[in-house]
Amino acid sequence: MWYRKAAYDEQVASVIYATNSPFCLDEDPEFEKLMSMLKPGYKPSSRKEIADNFYHQCQRKKMKQCKEVLKGEAVSMALDGWSKLHNESIICVTVTNEEGKIYLTDTVNT
Repeated sequence: MWYRKAAYDEQVASVIYATNSPFCLDEDPEFEKLMSMLKPGYKPSSRKEIADNFYHQCQRKKMKQCKEVLKGEAVSMALDGWSKLHNESIICVTVTNEEGKIYLTDTVNT
């Protein structure tokens, strides 16, 4: 069912963005094997689709979550950068709370 694939793809993208993982993670044979074990028949979207199609959608959800969960908490901030497929640079900002949970707080196209 197409709507389930879209939900799975969005979650894969969310994991990649939130953990600052490379977009090619979803094309790694071991990752594909894991996904196949968890959901037979599911094949994640390509790195291009992850980079282009899910970015804004994931960012909006994560920003809303951050505002709700992290209000008034002490956090540690981390920055990371990478290039999208067309050499467009991106800086990713994450924060980690005292419990060790990581939240994507911002991404900046440079």
